[in-house]
Amino acid sequence: MKKKLMIIAVLLGVLSLGACVDDNESQSVTNVRNSKTAELKSIAAMEKAAAEAKLTMVNAEAKLKAAEAEAQQAAAAKSLAEAELEKKQAELIALQKAAAEIQNEAEKIENQKLQAQLEAEMAQLEVDKKLAEERLAKVAAEMERMEQENQATLLETQLALKKAEQELLNAQKDLDDAKTDAEKEKIEAERQKLQERATAYSDAVNNLITAQNSLISMKSRLAGLETGLTTLQESKDAQIAENKNNIALYKMYIEKYQQYTNYTEDMTALRNQYNTLYGEYYKLYDAWRAKQQLLSNVKVDLSTVDVEDEAIEADDFYRFVTSGGAVYLENAEGNEVSYRVGVYQYMPQSQRYSSSKKYTYNIDEDNQFASYFGDSIYINFAELTTDIRTVELYVNRQIEGNKSALDSNTKDLNYNQAQYNGKATTVIGYDDHGKEILKPIRNAVDSTAYLKKALDAAKEQADIDEYTRLYKESISNEEMLSGNITVLKGWVEDYTLQGQALTIGWDMYQKYDANKAELQKKMDARNDEAVKVQEAKVTAWKVERDAYVAYQKVYADYWAVRALLYGTQVAVDTDGDGRIDSNETLTGAQAINAQIESYQSQIETLEKANADLSEIQTAEAAIADLKVKIAAKEVVVKAREAAVAAAKAALDEVMPKEEE
Repeated sequence: MKKKLMIIAVLLGVLSLGACVDDNESQSVTNVRNSKTAELKSIAAMEKAAAEAKLTMVNAEAKLKAAEAEAQQAAAAKSLAEAELEKKQAELIALQKAAAEIQNEAEKIENQKLQAQLEAEMAQLEVDKKLAEERLAKVAAEMERMEQENQATLLETQLALKKAEQELLNAQKDLDDAKTDAEKEKIEAERQKLQERATAYSDAVNNLITAQNSLISMKSRLAGLETGLTTLQESKDAQIAENKNNIALYKMYIEKYQQYTNYTEDMTALRNQYNTLYGEYYKLYDAWRAKQQLLSNVKVDLSTVDVEDEAIEADDFYRFVTSGGAVYLENAEGNEVSYRVGVYQYMPQSQRYSSSKKYTYNIDEDNQFASYFGDSIYINFAELTTDIRTVELYVNRQIEGNKSALDSNTKDLNYNQAQYNGKATTVIGYDDHGKEILKPIRNAVDSTAYLKKALDAAKEQADIDEYTRLYKESISNEEMLSGNITVLKGWVEDYTLQGQALTIGWDMYQKYDANKAELQKKMDARNDEAVKVQEAKVTAWKVERDAYVAYQKVYADYWAVRALLYGTQVAVDTDGDGRIDSNETLTGAQAINAQIESYQSQIETLEKANADLSEIQTAEAAIADLKVKIAAKEVVVKAREAAVAAAKAALDEVMPKEEE
């Protein structure tokens, strides 16, 4: 019983002691406790943002690899189809040339059969090539979507990181009141060290994100070039535009930073300015993101452009010039078939290409941003260099050879049809003029029916055996004639269509300039429509740029004041690719001046990079250049990963602990 009473007494004592502590704890101790709890939450938020950025980059890398593999397969299929087409085109030309010299009827038929087979194979290869091109277009669109999504996610992550860092400062505001001088000194020292290391960690993560994002962007451009998703010019234009946008941004930063190079005001006024800029910075960021969201929500109706694209791709002359002389017709079954006509060897292939429509936004009279909305299509029309009379002679020979083959096969078809179930005849001699003397006979179908009747009526075994033999032979003859008719019908149709294709192709060749002008009108109308449907998007982009420039100007002020108060890590481009690769920690006005120098250096680097890009003339050279830069950037990423780990370890050393 005494034991129980003693336990109760101890418990009451503990409770009363706790109540006494709670009641008598000073406001400054409470503030410290609350502040350190908030600091821990802020640092946890920074760690979470860093982890999310890492996950984003890992996912982006995986998606890029999958897209690249898909693109490589499609590109390989396209290359294979193109190589096979070129090979079979050469074989077809050889057969066409040989056909004019063949005298033997059997050899002519074999030559015609091989030509028809090649035409069918080439038509299928054209289909395979188009499917591969469509597959590549889908991969290109998906890669663009992934890149935009990745950029948006990383931007959110970086802002979350900086917001958490700012909240670390906000968490310490309550420490300014109700403290002794000794407490203030101690807390201020802790605050400064914590802030310095938190800033270093935040900057290290941001720099890693920048390097990783740059690496992914480079790999994406490399994949585009290697698989044919983007042309050399498109890749160069996109990189040059990106570099110019960064140059414009850095110039704007320099203009802002220069306002703080001789700053002499007191730190209290500077801190007040910092807090004001911080609030404005986030307000303008939210306004920009809202405009950015509106921009992404603008729907562009491409249906009219798609209809005009389909009309252009179905245009006979468009298909003729971009295939090097193919004419497309419809066969008896309603299927489309293509023919390389006689002008093929004189018909250089014209190339279709597209170019994105460039728009600019003027920041000021010297600087501008650039972006692309919609596209225009063009054809690099090949010049016809052979004398038209030479081509005409060749075409006439082809037409004559085709007519001869058509007449021969038509004659054979008529003969086989007559022998099969028509008015069959046999040659019994020749008249004085050498003309065949024909005698009507039973056709194969009638002969088979006659022999079957005779077989059924036969009584003697010898007659049964003989009629059985003749009946089987008649069936075989009937089947042979039926098979001949099927083959000959195909050849007759093929030579009929080939003759039409020769006439159509020769007509388009003769009227090359007029047809070219007419096709150009269609493309111009299509391109005008492609611009028109993008108007709402372009308008929304310019509104978004207004908000972006306003945000960036305050952002530059914010970072300049932040550097004066807390120092900064000055970016240095070590590999000359216009990207941040290493950092040096400076404080105060030194940081401002060094950052200006860094931006000026980056501008020079980007301008040189654009000049170098302009000199690159082949995809191979561009690929080699990118591979060198990717290897260098991978080294940078590794170094920045180590820098993040070191900054995190340094931060852990001074991280606040919960009050017990």
